[in-house]
Amino acid sequence: MHFRVSMHVLCRLRQSPLNCLFLSAMIQVTCADSRFPLQAVVIPMGEDLLLSITGGTRPHLGGISLVDGSPGQFSEQVLVLPGHREDEPALAVGRQVAQATGKVVAVAVGIHWDNLTRREIEEIRRNWQRLAEMIIDRLAVEAENQTGRLNES
Repeated sequence: MHFRVSMHVLCRLRQSPLNCLFLSAMIQVTCADSRFPLQAVVIPMGEDLLLSITGGTRPHLGGISLVDGSPGQFSEQVLVLPGHREDEPALAVGRQVAQATGKVVAVAVGIHWDNLTRREIEEIRRNWQRLAEMIIDRLAVEAENQTGRLNES
């Protein structure tokens, strides 16, 4: 499955050296655009990023992806517990963020709502795509802030 990054985000990324971003503190992002809100915590691990994405009535750990977005080194791995479907959002968000930043990105996902319809599942899918865009936007802002602080020094 291929996800588009909005033109707004692409323009910001081209102007901000996200691959040089060194995140010094954890950031939190919430996509509350629907009945199915998702939360992400982005934790710096040196130059790499660890994302935790949760949502629903019983947040848990269902799937994990590891994506290397380093230039010329793109690779990905995914683990999922039996009976869980979090491999799809873990890999989708990992790909989007790794491709945008050029960094190694690990994503741990645990989302659960009972008795979802196909339409509701599609709504959640749109939310995790939007959440990835929001994470990239926040990282772009952090990169712009770092660039501004460096230029002031």
